[in-house]
Amino acid sequence: MVKRILTVLLLFPTLVCAQINTDRVMTIARNALYFEDYVLSIQYFNQVINAKPYLYEPYFFRALAKLNLEDFQGAETDCDAAIQRNPFVVGAYQIRGLARIRQSKFDGAIEDYKKALHYDPENITLWHNLTLSHIQKKDYDAAKEDLESLLKVSPRYTRAYLMRGEVSLQQKDTIAALNDFNKALELDKYDPDAWSARAIVKLQQAKYAEAEADFNRAIPLSAKNAGNYINRALARFHQNNLRGAMSDYDLALDIDPNNFIGHYNRGLLRARVGDDNRAIEDFDFVIKMEPDNMMAVFNRGLLRAQTGDYRGAIQDYTTVINQYPNFLAGYYQRSEARRKIGDKKGAEQDEFKVMKAQIDKQNGVTNKDVAQNKDKENEEEGGEKTRKKSDKNMNNYRKIVIADDSEAEQRYTSDYRGRVQDKNVNIKLEPMFALTYYEKMSDVKRSVNFHKYIEDLNRTGILPKRLRITNMEAPLTEEQVKVHFALIDTHTSAIVEDDKNASKRFARAIAGSYTHLRAH
Repeated sequence: MVKRILTVLLLFPTLVCAQINTDRVMTIARNALYFEDYVLSIQYFNQVINAKPYLYEPYFFRALAKLNLEDFQGAETDCDAAIQRNPFVVGAYQIRGLARIRQSKFDGAIEDYKKALHYDPENITLWHNLTLSHIQKKDYDAAKEDLESLLKVSPRYTRAYLMRGEVSLQQKDTIAALNDFNKALELDKYDPDAWSARAIVKLQQAKYAEAEADFNRAIPLSAKNAGNYINRALARFHQNNLRGAMSDYDLALDIDPNNFIGHYNRGLLRARVGDDNRAIEDFDFVIKMEPDNMMAVFNRGLLRAQTGDYRGAIQDYTTVINQYPNFLAGYYQRSEARRKIGDKKGAEQDEFKVMKAQIDKQNGVTNKDVAQNKDKENEEEGGEKTRKKSDKNMNNYRKIVIADDSEAEQRYTSDYRGRVQDKNVNIKLEPMFALTYYEKMSDVKRSVNFHKYIEDLNRTGILPKRLRITNMEAPLTEEQVKVHFALIDTHTSAIVEDDKNASKRFARAIAGSYTHLRAH
């Protein structure tokens, strides 16, 4: 019995040490996670799990690290383990929901968010992600129900109005969408997404001047968004402002040099204004991105012929004809180019192909492929100046390209809350912070800086005004400076009565700082 007691006493310091070391390792792991060293944090969490596999926290935080490393399956598995050990942690459901979304497991994600909302029904992030999960499933009615609940929790949450507007657009309810976008702008006129969302609706309504005006408001608020320049260029194009549209494509390509639509459309506009060589450069870039884009190849062929490179043009025309053997414009242009280089026989063969198709048309004999192509042309052309990116009808080769509906849908459906490491943001240093009684009011920046010591000092009543922490100091008027000159005497009298009181000396120092600034 004595031996057993001695053994326990000898082991007790070791057990305590192990407990302390586990806590320390957990703290180190969380610090590594905070500083985005995800691999290192996982190594430390592994140590904690090996020592104490019954804790939920190391699984939870390791799941978060794996989510940031895009190991979505691993993150989901760790969340399963965390929830098994503690089913009441809202964050575990939230992370597992994100991991499932990234694996397109939307039903599972919806289940997770509903469970999390059962424990935390006023969590805006959970409602936001639940809504977007329903949108991904195209369950728009459920998404609208989610948004109604979200707006009850947070009536001034502008993203909810923007998402509901997008859902209304998917349901072809333009009026409801505009109402929501207008409401979002009423709540926050500095939200660039609200301006651009409304502008896109105006584009669809052919209100091009109004759309351009909205993009003019969105662009200064989100200058690094290439899509806004691309869309404003479209609005300007429809108003025959070709130079303005090209300028926007230039700006968009400065931001996103690999933007397909930017290069293709700028190439078309450059060709229209006679800037053929630079138009060829744009189509070279497009063809390098998409070698099988026959419209770009054909446009480059036209430009090569225009600049005297007939052999290059023939090569491009032949590439297109091999893909589309019934594309008559290709034969006609190639015959012209062949005649320019003296290939009379080749030119006559191409001309015969065109002539035969014209005779067949007059006699009512129509090639099946040509008929299908003509039907598609009538269906898709419709007098429009634009075409969808996915449109493969060669007769639309001169039309400006716009994004497909499937691409437009991704504007908000990818905006899940909880993962930010892949977002491009501009980092701008804040001005120096100071302690002052006077702060400039701003319509843009509405944050309140807090420190417990300053708040406690304000409650003492020693200071004549509420002291603020700000980097937006307001300049003092002449009257305010005179007030602080007088306050120096007041504070001095208070210090004489209690010369050991640091707060009273601090108050006099604040008053003196204003008079010092005035003296200089």
